[in-house]
Amino acid sequence: MIKHKHYDQTYSPVASWSIIRLIMTIAAVHKWRTKQLDYVLAFPQAPIERELYMSIPKGYQVPEGSNKDYALKLHKNLYGQK
Repeated sequence: MIKHKHYDQTYSPVASWSIIRLIMTIAAVHKWRTKQLDYVLAFPQAPIERELYMSIPKGYQVPEGSNKDYALKLHKNLYGQK
């Protein structure tokens, strides 16, 4: 990977709830000890290395014109929003 060239080809893997439930079930059956990790702020605190824009969220109205005529420039990362 070349810095600032292949940034759209990276991703962060996220576990699905069905896999988490499966692993917890297996751990319970085998009486394994589990530990909890919490990375709630890992993505929002990541630095932005390029300009990011998003469409106006549903439920928010701009004062003039249509929501489709505007975009929001992000100053920080968003995670888990659609």
